[in-house]
Amino acid sequence: MKFVILIAALLSVGAVQAASFDLAADFPALADVTPANNPNGVWSYGGYSSFDDPDAFVLFTETTVRGPNVEGWRLPPGNLSATYFVAKNFSNTLFAPDPGTVVYPAGSVIVHPRQNGEQVVVRFTAPSSGKYEIDAEFAAGDTATLSDAQIFVSGSQSSATTLGDVTAGQMQEFSDIFHLIGGDTVDFVVGWGSNNNFFSDSTLLQVTISQVPLPAAAWLMLPALAGLGRIARQKPVRAL
Repeated sequence: MKFVILIAALLSVGAVQAASFDLAADFPALADVTPANNPNGVWSYGGYSSFDDPDAFVLFTETTVRGPNVEGWRLPPGNLSATYFVAKNFSNTLFAPDPGTVVYPAGSVIVHPRQNGEQVVVRFTAPSSGKYEIDAEFAAGDTATLSDAQIFVSGSQSSATTLGDVTAGQMQEFSDIFHLIGGDTVDFVVGWGSNNNFFSDSTLLQVTISQVPLPAAAWLMLPALAGLGRIARQKPVRAL
């Protein structure tokens, strides 16, 4: 019985590790962008109340409309929160509220840091333990964007990666594999950039995360384990 349980556990781990997550695809439907849907599964949308401090993560608690079919979350109105948001362009067309400058491609997720310097954050929380392949891209959502990009991993494998400035001519990309324990977090962080202001800092964020499957050798062990299980279940032969 123990071997059967072990085999089932291995199969279960393999199934979990095949999961994948996509920031834009996992975003709630337009009608479901409500305060109650943040967090949204493995994703949370908010910011840092203290610079570069994952422990100071604060959820956005109010929805915001940035344009036709461009909606998301922000802090409550007032307190310099008007430009502090995470949103998605839900339409099938390019959204350009200021032609020639602001450009949000169809289906894109847009983030913007706060007027007084706080960083905007999209947080991924690992649903289970395992290896995760993380790919991210930060690109300008405005011809005058000068923001910056960082990634903070918190928990069992803490790390901080500064990618640098994001401009119309310079995107930032990230790709790495981490072993995460269930509940560990990965924060995709956008701040002011080297010009130290928030003007025109709309930033497009793409994130895909995939759990790394078990190596082939692990699956090859399963028949052997099953055989051992059958042997273990056989009754011993009594001596004459």
